[in-house]
Amino acid sequence: MKTVLVVHAGCVFAMTGILWLVQLLVYPTMAIVAGPNYSEYQAFHVTRITPVVGPTMLLELATAVVLVLPGTVGVERASWWSPAFAWGCLAATGAVFAATALWSVPRHNILAHGFDAAAHQALVSSNLVRTLVWSAHSVLCGVWLHRAIAD
Repeated sequence: MKTVLVVHAGCVFAMTGILWLVQLLVYPTMAIVAGPNYSEYQAFHVTRITPVVGPTMLLELATAVVLVLPGTVGVERASWWSPAFAWGCLAATGAVFAATALWSVPRHNILAHGFDAAAHQALVSSNLVRTLVWSAHSVLCGVWLHRAIAD
């Protein structure tokens, strides 16, 4: 189970870094490159970022589900395992998946047809929520990893 926690935390740490980079650099750049070729830029962004974040997010979700198993299906619990940490990780992962599906993807779909200032601003704002959730999740994972390693 510690390996699952390490993989989960690694995914969360990676996504936190990626999301801060996207929040501070990539999404603001979209407003600068707005113009007749913006649709090409948007397609390039989505095509290049999806293979990076997609597998990482799916692995994060899978490991979050596995981490709650000791409390739900009778899997033997290690002394470091905590239901609060496990369910907190699953909740944070669920929150970012929901925000991605409900906020980010629809905004990217609008932007695929050309730059739209309102959709761009909504994308930046909603991404800040995802970035903050992933950041809080990183803290949670860091504390849990520390507890697991100390055990």
